[in-house]
Amino acid sequence: MRTVIIYDPDKPVIIRNFPNDYEAELGRTLVEAAGIPCMFVRIGEGFAVGPVQLAVRQKDVEAALEALDAPSEA
Repeated sequence: MRTVIIYDPDKPVIIRNFPNDYEAELGRTLVEAAGIPCMFVRIGEGFAVGPVQLAVRQKDVEAALEALDAPSEA
């Protein structure tokens, strides 16, 4: 049997987990400032509290991670 891996450049991929909305918003700001569209994926029930995942298109994963991990200029 052969395993086939399908690459879909527009498929959303989770790139980071955040413990709360505040940190997720900071991450979203960094990614969008780099010109990369992104979205939140809520973990569990409810919409106001709890862990949040940040997703980008598969083709943008590397650039988004670089944007999140870049040292701040502060």
